[in-house]
Amino acid sequence: MSNGTQEEEIKSPWMIRGTTYDTLKFFVMVILPGLSTLYFTLGAIWGLPAVEQVIGTSAAVTTFFGLLLRHSSKVYDASDERFDGAIKYNESPDGSKMFTLEVPGDPNELSNKDVITFKVAHE
Repeated sequence: MSNGTQEEEIKSPWMIRGTTYDTLKFFVMVILPGLSTLYFTLGAIWGLPAVEQVIGTSAAVTTFFGLLLRHSSKVYDASDERFDGAIKYNESPDGSKMFTLEVPGDPNELSNKDVITFKVAHE
């Protein structure tokens, strides 16, 4: 396969966003492993049925959703969606520097955020 495979994956429009991503991540990182451990432990103590099958299924589901989350993170990190705007940098022929702040949408919305991230764009 060519290098295009990696670029195609990064340019994929598919991305899980916001609370859906956070909820799925919590489910994959905390809930599924916790439930698996609980079933494994109780299965050994109480002789619950199909412990290996349940734990194996849980591991497969956790891995699959982990892959989806990883792909979504990779797409998000490669996109401009993670930025709140851009700081454009321009140097004139006389050596003076000018910075311009570009914020898409209403700049007043930035006051509601705890963290603001800008992309630096050289012109």
